[in-house]
Amino acid sequence: MSLRVRLLLAAACIVAVVAAGGLLVVRSQERYLVGQLDDQLRATRRLFAPPPTDPIGGGRPFVVRESPDEEASSLYVGLLQDGELQTLLQGQLLDAVPDAGALDDAQGGFDDDPVTVAAVGGGTRFRAIVQRQPGTDAALVIALPTGEVDAAVARLRSVVLIGCLTVGAVLLVAAWWVERLGLRPVEKVTAVADAIAKGARGLRVAATGRGTEASRLATAFNVMLDEREATEQRLRRFVSDASHELRTPLTSIRGYLDLYRDGAFRDEGELDDVVRRLGREATRMQALVEDLLLLAKLDEHPALRAEPVDVGELLDDAARDARVLQPERPIRVEVTGRVLASGDALRLQQVVGILVSNALVHTDRGTAVHLRAQAADGGGCTLTVADDGPGLAPADAARVFDRFYRGDPSRARTTGGSGLGLAIARSVVEAHGGEIRLDTAPGKGCTFTVHLPGPGAGLTRRAGRT
Repeated sequence: MSLRVRLLLAAACIVAVVAAGGLLVVRSQERYLVGQLDDQLRATRRLFAPPPTDPIGGGRPFVVRESPDEEASSLYVGLLQDGELQTLLQGQLLDAVPDAGALDDAQGGFDDDPVTVAAVGGGTRFRAIVQRQPGTDAALVIALPTGEVDAAVARLRSVVLIGCLTVGAVLLVAAWWVERLGLRPVEKVTAVADAIAKGARGLRVAATGRGTEASRLATAFNVMLDEREATEQRLRRFVSDASHELRTPLTSIRGYLDLYRDGAFRDEGELDDVVRRLGREATRMQALVEDLLLLAKLDEHPALRAEPVDVGELLDDAARDARVLQPERPIRVEVTGRVLASGDALRLQQVVGILVSNALVHTDRGTAVHLRAQAADGGGCTLTVADDGPGLAPADAARVFDRFYRGDPSRARTTGGSGLGLAIARSVVEAHGGEIRLDTAPGKGCTFTVHLPGPGAGLTRRAGRT
């Protein structure tokens, strides 16, 4: 059942409940007003009584003990005999009398049960008590008009009907409003989703009214589509880059094998050199595959050890390793006190190594590298790896953590690795519940800042891009 049908059914149920309630009110009020008339009739009947002698043979069959006061000016008293009604008392406000035929039919009822009969000579009706006299064929008729009751009930019916119509109109307007602002945009989202499922991947949901749930749904749907498209583009780029990185060593290995099969490398010492080169290419492929496996493992949110790690010691070790590789490079380490982080020491050492190696590869040997660590306000610590190199343009800085991204479009091996190092560093930091960012500008060097939780903090993985 669609939402529109459910909305219409709910509106119909509300109208039905309101109508039933109004009908109940009308019926209840009508019973109350008619009950008041019946009480007046029973009270008025006591004013009339048959004479102590024969009521038929002595002239007037009934006498009025006390004359009714002004409040009984609508009272009618008559004698019904042989199908004819003889008026004994007619109030000055009456312009009609009860119908004798209807009264004749009503004589079969009980004396204490008032009945409603039609009138002769007017548009009103009467509520009457027909009291038969024992031993005679005459009956005393005491009646009051129901004009005021009928008018009150008619007015009440009109009010209830107007109320029901008003409620129905309001519900129709509300249903139209909800359908326009809620259901139509949802239908548009559904239509776009169906079209995308059939291949129209470039479609997006048109903007609707602001501030509504449907508008937020359309916005979220468009964002989801954009994110999916961006993810697919990154995946295609990732597959292309991975294929390129693997194809290079594979091409070298196959080339050497083809040359050997054609009779090359037969001189003394040449085969050993070829084997050495093949081993180097295999090592490159192994390193690339291990990096890819590490990234895949980190994407699965693995459980990492949470133990106190001395960040200052990590920076000192990384600085010593860098001085061994490039003794002439100025490397400075600044650690304020004893700085501790919570995490896996081997993984954090890998992060520091990647950042330092990145600075060594992409800057001149005379460029200074600064390693700093300090406790952060509110717990945790901050470590920084900065260089005084040429820095990066904003376009390169925005993609520096992407997998296989390298600033050198030629992807030459002499200008860097496979482009996975910083992606691994980011994944490891986020797996520790930390954050890594780059501050750079052309001519101002690069500063990588890593925030890590302090000892005692659980490892909570941050949401990062893949």
